[in-house]
Amino acid sequence: IHPNLGRDICAFCHKAVGPREPTVEAMRKQYHADCFTCRTCQRRLAGQRYYQRDGRPICDTCYQVWWG
Repeated sequence: IHPNLGRDICAFCHKAVGPREPTVEAMRKQYHADCFTCRTCQRRLAGQRYYQRDGRPICDTCYQVWWG
């Protein structure tokens, strides 16, 4: 039996998300709030504007610098 069966799994760290942990649902995936970060500068993105680049979240600043 898979130990995480029936639980949400963080799309970044692949660990179980506890029922009382702060989470972010974005890009049709579930993330720990601390794991949902810009993949370029590692800035936390919970509640922030972000873009998706190759399936990865990118903050507004990095997007404008690199792809804007």
